Amino acid sequence: MTWYYQFYIITNKALLHRHFFTIGGFYSDVVFLEQIHQQEIVRQPPNFIYDFLKVQDVYVYFHKLEREEPFIFQTPSNAQEIEDLVQDLTIKHGINRGPI
Repeated sequence: MTWYYQFYIITNKALLHRHFFTIGGFYSDVVFLEQIHQQEIVRQPPNFIYDFLKVQDVYVYFHKLEREEPFIFQTPSNAQEIEDLVQDLTIKHGINRGPI
């Protein structure tokens, strides 16, 4: 009953979150970077204990008309690296597409 997995994939084309829990089933969230424009990237701890341990969630916000909810990397062990990687990808992707 407690079998569970969750992983994130970051490519130069998309962000993917795949999750499975036996009771809740499959969950998949995909953001195609060529279709959506990244607005802001924020790192926030989900609670006081995680803040003390310096464990943070990474929120990637987009324009409200394209996607209302942020894409969230939940409690990764390397939040700063994920933030830098997504920022670099969206900057490079924006340059390849021309002016936004």
